[in-house]
Parts: sequence; C-alpha cells; structure tokens
Amino acid sequence: MLQPYEFELCGYIWNSNAILSFGTIIVAIFTFLAAIGAFLSARATKNAAQAQILFNFLDEYSSKKMGKYLADLAEYKKIKAEDSKTRLDLQNAEKAAEDARRPIKHFFFKAQRIKNAGFIDDRFMKQICGLAGFELLFEIIEPMEKDLGLINPEGENIYKELRKYTTKS
Repeated sequence: MLQPYEFELCGYIWNSNAILSFGTIIVAIFTFLAAIGAFLSARATKNAAQAQILFNFLDEYSSKKMGKYLADLAEYKKIKAEDSKTRLDLQNAEKAAEDARRPIKHFFFKAQRIKNAGFIDDRFMKQICGLAGFELLFEIIEPMEKDLGLINPEGENIYKELRKYTTKS
C-alpha cells in the first residue's frame, strides 16, 4: 500500500517530499544566479555612470574657454618668473590669472565633491587630476587665494584631499 505522500509513475514510486526538496534546490540555484546577474548589472550601470561623468569632465576640460584659462595661468606663471617684463605685462597677466582662477579651481573642486558624494571612485579621480592643468591649482591658484584670504575651512579640506593626487606630494 502506498503512503499518502508517495505515488507511482512509470513503474517507479515517487516521494512527494523528495520532489519538493529537489524543486526548492533548483529555485534556490536560479535565485542565486539572478542575484549574481543583478549585482553584475548594477556594477556595469555604476561604471557607465562614472564613465559619463568622466566624459563630461574631459569635455569641459577640452573647451576653448578652459584652454584660454589654462594658457592665462601658464602665462602668469611665466611672467611672474621673469624679471624683464614690464609692470603693465604683469598687471595684465595678474588680471587674466584672477579671471582664470575661479573656473579652474571649481573644475577640480567639483570633481572632488562628486567623489566625496560617492559618484566616482579613485580611478576616475586620478584621470581627472592627471590633466595638465592640475598642478597649476597648487602652483598658482592656491597661493593666490591664500594671498587674497579666500580660502575657508571647506576649501582647505578640499585642497588637502586633492593634494593626494599630485605627483609632487
């Protein structure tokens, strides 16, 4: 006589508890595989979002305005190092450097704030801070802001965080 949880099919006696247990294992395996797929998909989405942020930064960096600002800062650095330039040349270079100071500073500060918020990680930050103008932030802009008394505690912290990406730290 068959037990209530057993049945006969194709000449075999099947236990319904064993079949349910096997089904539960199969469902658990597919659930695990789905979780792995969701994790990989989330990671790919995060990488794509970070790549888009990096692209936007590089696009902004390659603009004509940013190129002019960087050239103005480099010219100011060059004129300041030379004694042969006239006072007018130095004044013009200082004015251009002052106009370039804020956008260049905020470009790199914005990147650090986005990193602090968790939207980009160190490898993307290294790409942004590896740009040619990054050293000008510490060679010209930070000393200029110190001279003008424009650095507040938050700014000091951001400069400190950014400094770890310099090659001269």
